[in-house]
Amino acid sequence: MGSDHCILKAKFTFTPSTNIIIPPFSTKVSKSLMFSLLGRDGSSRLLTQLKSAMMYKNILLSPVFAGGRPLIKTDGGGDGLQALLRGRSYVFNVTVLNSGPAVELVDALSNLDNVSLEVFNGSVKVSSLEVRLTYMDDLGLPQDIEYVSFHTLTPVLLQLPPVAKTPVRNILIPIPSFIIGSLMDHWNHYAGVDLAIKDVGLPYSSFFLLREVDYHISPITVYYDEKRRPRGFIGRVLYHLPRTRRQKRRRNILRLLDYANYVGVGKSRTIGFGMVSVKPFKP
Repeated sequence: MGSDHCILKAKFTFTPSTNIIIPPFSTKVSKSLMFSLLGRDGSSRLLTQLKSAMMYKNILLSPVFAGGRPLIKTDGGGDGLQALLRGRSYVFNVTVLNSGPAVELVDALSNLDNVSLEVFNGSVKVSSLEVRLTYMDDLGLPQDIEYVSFHTLTPVLLQLPPVAKTPVRNILIPIPSFIIGSLMDHWNHYAGVDLAIKDVGLPYSSFFLLREVDYHISPITVYYDEKRRPRGFIGRVLYHLPRTRRQKRRRNILRLLDYANYVGVGKSRTIGFGMVSVKPFKP
């Protein structure tokens, strides 16, 4: 069951050969490196998706991380310029969903040994690679936990559901129903009929099942490019998830929260917004 519904996550560690000036939002570096890895001849389905304006894509890229922090300019950011430094180690992640894209990425990774990848005005050498394959039907935080730590790794752009003739806007607090609704929509797009979560009341019920115990949340404006300045939130929330007679709903929430560790939450997750770490917590 679910053999096609897999998630492949690859973690790249690389070192620049020279100092390289990069854009204010470093997922553009990750994207450039993937173009170098997958080829530019137009045959890659993953690169075709990266170029498209599709709402749901089988590939998700992270920003570049240095010392555990994403290279992202925020709150103005001056001219937005930043640099990769020669000889320093950096990390980025690539996540692909479903077996076809996973096979394509694995084939590309098999040619990675001793290869320099071009990026902007320089090149980098991949020094290590970690690959993890997970099946969607195996996902889920442990059922016996009662507390969950929700921690953002990159700014989250969480939107109100669209309403006709009303401008779409981001909300700056992690409201459980919007988090679970966002994850449920994404899950159902990829899970297929057998694994789809059909409980339409699940997002609303998460208001009562996910109870905030502690939080530290801050709004943040991201310097994405010369014109775009998306505003979202960063921080952490500690949720209490009490026992309930509706165990199926509780299981589905735990499954979706674990899914968030792979695909993130909210809008623009393909380019690295909304990356989160969701883990059991023992008070």
